[in-house]
Amino acid sequence: MQEIEKSISFDGRDIKLRVGLLAPQAGGAVLVQSGETAVLVTATRAAGREGIDFLPL
Repeated sequence: MQEIEKSISFDGRDIKLRVGLLAPQAGGAVLVQSGETAVLVTATRAAGREGIDFLPL
């Protein structure tokens, strides 16, 4: 996947959004950076399994 980077300004702070850099196995992944803080957000999906009554983390 090609890396895409976008920067926005929110409430006087610069926020950088990057996709295609990390977690290529996930259905979607975004690295969000503001200053020295970075958060990796990922999303995946699979069909539910019969008999499982909890959400494994």
